Amino acid sequence: MAWCLDDEKYPWAERLLDRLQAGDEALVPRHWEIEVCNAFVMAIRRGRLPLDAVLRVSKDLFRLPIVIDNSQQPATFDRACEIAHRYGLTAYDAAYLELAFRENLPLATMDKRLRSAAHSAGVLLVAEP
Repeated sequence: MAWCLDDEKYPWAERLLDRLQAGDEALVPRHWEIEVCNAFVMAIRRGRLPLDAVLRVSKDLFRLPIVIDNSQQPATFDRACEIAHRYGLTAYDAAYLELAFRENLPLATMDKRLRSAAHSAGVLLVAEP
């Protein structure tokens, strides 16, 4: 959301956006679109963005090379539950960590708890924010 909200501009997030615009891909869990939708809804409710801006910004966001992982294996579910329990994460955040671990990819997040869990789990992080 740092890419979409003027009051949340961070150089690290901007560099990540530049990489995506240059052709790098991001892999996200299947619930990512709902999380993005919820963040936009909350931004509208809090007066941070009007609906027309959300509709405009979301079109740009969905043009980025963001690939949705549609794994629905019971083992994926089990690992996400275990990770959430072990590191005190939400199931949503645990899904990102599980995906990064399973695919042996670095994790891109600004969330401190998730970054700490990734470090503890031995998952590499995209350059520090």
